[in-house]
Amino acid sequence: MALQDRRTFLRWLGAAALAATSRRTAHAAPEERKPNVILFYADDQGYADLGCYGSKDIKTPHLDALAASGARLTSYYSAAPVCSPSRSALLTGLSPQRAGVPTNVRAGKDVVGLPGDRVTIAELLKQQGYATAAFGKWHLGTAKESCPLGQGFDEYLCHHYGCISYTTHIFSWDQKLGPVHDLWRNGTEIHEDGTYMTDLITREALRFIGEHKATPFFLYLPYNAPHYPMEAPEKWMRMYEGMETNRRPYAAMVSCMDDSIGQIIAKTRELGIHDNTLFIFASDNGPSNEVRTKLDPKGPQPGSSGPFRGSKFSLLEGGIRMPFIASWPGHIKPGTVSDEPAIAMDVLPTIADVTGAKRPEGLEGRNHLDSLVGGPSLARGEKQETRPLFWESGGQRAVRRGNWKLYVPPRGKPQLYDLAADPAEAKDLAAEKPDLAKELVALHDAWRATWMKK
Repeated sequence: MALQDRRTFLRWLGAAALAATSRRTAHAAPEERKPNVILFYADDQGYADLGCYGSKDIKTPHLDALAASGARLTSYYSAAPVCSPSRSALLTGLSPQRAGVPTNVRAGKDVVGLPGDRVTIAELLKQQGYATAAFGKWHLGTAKESCPLGQGFDEYLCHHYGCISYTTHIFSWDQKLGPVHDLWRNGTEIHEDGTYMTDLITREALRFIGEHKATPFFLYLPYNAPHYPMEAPEKWMRMYEGMETNRRPYAAMVSCMDDSIGQIIAKTRELGIHDNTLFIFASDNGPSNEVRTKLDPKGPQPGSSGPFRGSKFSLLEGGIRMPFIASWPGHIKPGTVSDEPAIAMDVLPTIADVTGAKRPEGLEGRNHLDSLVGGPSLARGEKQETRPLFWESGGQRAVRRGNWKLYVPPRGKPQLYDLAADPAEAKDLAAEKPDLAKELVALHDAWRATWMKK
């Protein structure tokens, strides 16, 4: 089927399903409907920058409460240590290489990022009668096929590029483009000068939830916080008066985002749909050490990777091991903590199974919910034995299998770490276990061959 015909068919199918579901569920009790899904996604937030992940100085009461009400994963990984690839994997269930977004998508008009023939969570759920929306940072291309409307979202309010000023919504980080305004609603440029971006996301999310309270919905909220520029409302800056210069605005942005998430969760309670909603929170990659994140260029990076070495751009643990919270009242036991390795590609198949959607073929993730609900370690007949996880980014390669992690730096020799004994990746064991290192290199080579042929 031609791409345009496929898109037309999917839109028709989604509209028909939505109409049928609206008629069927308008007066149904929440428990009789398919669950709503709200996916919160932070930008450049470190593993240890939530209270529930050990932060002592950043206040995140709403995310801490969300973790207490459900599950917190301690070995969840982004699929890449940078923004666009991690988002492509999250939305498609494919590695960035197979999703077609192995590197950050460049800024510019009509840029193809996420290809039109990849199937996203939004497209799957539209076919199940879901209303779908995205509010926040897109960063997956500006061509028609790559924008949210071309990827299954009914509506969006997003900035297309990698970052913008939080209040002027101007992108200023490309020498060729120069400063350019970057805020769009459904393909049309809009102007909200003076409105803080996190507040815009909150406003749109609350409106959307109110409008779709009677039907199942999928709400994707990719916050641009706490990505640079380091701009935070005065209210939140005052909360951290006296904090180290670089960390202060970062902390304020995280707390502002946490407050936004709290308002959105409260709205679902107010409307009586909270107990029929699956909430997911994750971050796209580790904290940035770029000079543009620092008010004091000689000071430390603002975000924290906690016990892990590395940050954004790195395939060491600090660049890819991220916070992940899932809460689904009545299904995920409160206070669950899981150390079973999971990766961003697991999100799509998990949501597909939860909502009854048919999974696309060839996914690289698997349903991770079984381990969270305490059920059997099977998902649609898939044995949940230890599986290897793979990464390739910026000339680096990495594999995790069980507790063993192979890391190959650009133009460097393979390094081997035992993450159970050495989560900081401080002691390289490649010389002591050369056969294991070679085995994991061969494993990565075999994985690489599966997408290099495409």
